[in-house]
Amino acid sequence: MHAEEEKFERLKERVRLAYQNIGRVFCPFLQKVIVFNHVGFNHFFFKGNNRRRPISDSHQRLSIFRFVSRILNDSHTIQDMRVLNRFENMKSGSRRELQLSSVRYFEFVALMDGYRVKIVLKQIKDGPVCFLSVIPAWKRSFDSDDDPLAFT
Repeated sequence: MHAEEEKFERLKERVRLAYQNIGRVFCPFLQKVIVFNHVGFNHFFFKGNNRRRPISDSHQRLSIFRFVSRILNDSHTIQDMRVLNRFENMKSGSRRELQLSSVRYFEFVALMDGYRVKIVLKQIKDGPVCFLSVIPAWKRSFDSDDDPLAFT
């Protein structure tokens, strides 16, 4: 295994343990508890339709996961909310099947340590609100030669 792969695996394991220990986080804006389940963790590594993400993309998402609970705890505003009708894999009796469902997506954005971080939450029908994704947007440059309001 190469040094970069080992570094990625160590980061993945650290985030996996942190993710399991979070369990739930209260979000004051939604006045609800956010659930951290396997769907959000798998989203670090896979896009929709089980397509694997590039390791660089997964690495970026894993690296900024440390901000998630703080952003959700401190958020009193929301960046975006969408409601879509989508086919979701739902439990029906003892099996799972695709069902057309109302799905709400909530987006929170914050600047943390120079990073613009977007968090996406998902709620299917009236079910629990679950963590879906954390997305890095840009890194702010703090060099004295640069414009302090410019983002790179």
